[in-house]
Amino acid sequence: MKLNSIFAVAALAKLSLANPIENQISRAEAAQVAQTAHDIDLQVIAANECKAQSCVLADTSGSSGLTPKLRAEGANDDDIKCIVKYNPLVGELLKENSSAIQNVTKQDTGVSSQLFGWLNNIWKPLIPNGETDKGDYTGACTKNILIISKGTMEPTEYGVTVGPVLKTGWDKTWTVVPVKYDPSVPGDYCVGLPGGMVAKDMINKAATKCPQSWQFLAGYSQGAMVVRNGVAYAEPSAKARVKGVVTFGDPFQGAPIKGYTGPIKTFCKIDDGVCGGNFELSAAHLSYPFDISISEAKAELKKWAAATQ
Repeated sequence: MKLNSIFAVAALAKLSLANPIENQISRAEAAQVAQTAHDIDLQVIAANECKAQSCVLADTSGSSGLTPKLRAEGANDDDIKCIVKYNPLVGELLKENSSAIQNVTKQDTGVSSQLFGWLNNIWKPLIPNGETDKGDYTGACTKNILIISKGTMEPTEYGVTVGPVLKTGWDKTWTVVPVKYDPSVPGDYCVGLPGGMVAKDMINKAATKCPQSWQFLAGYSQGAMVVRNGVAYAEPSAKARVKGVVTFGDPFQGAPIKGYTGPIKTFCKIDDGVCGGNFELSAAHLSYPFDISISEAKAELKKWAAATQ
C-alpha cells in the first residue's frame, strides 16, 4: 500500500472515532496528513539527478551539450550509425575499439531490455526509406503553445498514457499540439534523435509563425528524449521562446539541455528503469497518469506561463 493511502486510512479512522468538538482538530490534522502524503508522493516521483546511464545517453545524443565521458550500453552498429547521422561529433567516441572513453558500468537490466533489443533488431529493417524526421507547426498562434510527445509504440497522436490526460483542461490562451513522429523501438535506440528532429522543426516553425507565442514542451518515455533533443537542436532564436520543459519516465533524467536555461521538471518513479536510460519497462513506468504527476505538471506549466506576463 502507498504511504499516502496509509496516511489517508489513518486519518479517516481517527475522524470516525472523534466527537463533534474534536472533529475540527481532526480535520485540520487530516489536512496536514494529506499534505504530507502529497509531499511524499512528489519526493517519490520527482527527480532531477542522473540515474544509471541516463546522462550518458543524453550526452551521446548531443542534447546535453556535453562531450560523452562514457560509452552507453545497449547500442549496436546500426544504432550508432543512426546517432552519428544526427550527432557526428560522437562518431569516433562510440566505436567499440575506441580508447577515447570507457564503457559505462555494466547495467542492471533484465527481460524487458532483452525484449526491446530483440524488437529493435527485427523492427529496424521494416522502417520505410525516406524522411521520417521532418516536422511542421500548423497550430494557432495563442499566447502559449504546448507541444506534447508520446512514448514508444503508443497509438494515436497523443498516445494512450500521459498525453490524453495532459492535453485537456487548458484555457483559450493555450494551443496544444502533438509531435507527429514515428515512436518506433529503433527510435529509442537512436536516443530519440529522429523524433527530436521533428520536434526541432516544430519549435523553429512555431517561433517563425508565432513570434509572440511562448512555447512549452512535454514528453513521456521516448517522447521525453524527443522534446529534449528538439529544444537542444532548435535555432537559438526559437529556443528563446521555450519557457518550460516537463518530462515523465525520462531516459535522460538529470541531464541539462544544450543552450537552454529555463526550467525542466522531470517526473520519474524510483523504480522506473526507463529513467536510468535502460528500457526496463515496469508498472512504475506506466503509472504516471494515475498519480499526481500530471496535475503537478499542469500546475508547473501554468506557473511558468504566468511568469512570462
